[in-house]
Amino acid sequence: MNTHSVPPLQFMCLRETVIHLFNRKDMKKCLHELGFHDPHGYVDCIAKRGEELASTLPIPASVKHALMDVLRSMATEVFDWYIKQKYLISYDFDVISSFHWRSDCTIDEVKTAQALARRQDADIASRFLE
Repeated sequence: MNTHSVPPLQFMCLRETVIHLFNRKDMKKCLHELGFHDPHGYVDCIAKRGEELASTLPIPASVKHALMDVLRSMATEVFDWYIKQKYLISYDFDVISSFHWRSDCTIDEVKTAQALARRQDADIASRFLE
């Protein structure tokens, strides 16, 4: 029997909020400009930008702290995903909006690969080499 635990509602809401933050135009620009050279610098810079955005949200400080924990975790997941993929394809388009996230804040690599293959704005070789 497969027992699959469901995360608490607050955690699911935080995850969706972080996904929304990642998909903002200014955050995408920040993600693109950073590159993927230094994992700590990448996550720290994303966290700093996330804190700026989170400060505008009308939520309690304790929830903002939890939001930042989820944001750091998901930023690390994005960095790790990119490092695994960087030799396969080049990304000269918005990759973040193609990510499919699991409830535990990890990237569903199969669904993400399928979404990237369907992208019409990607180079044809990039779409089908993965």
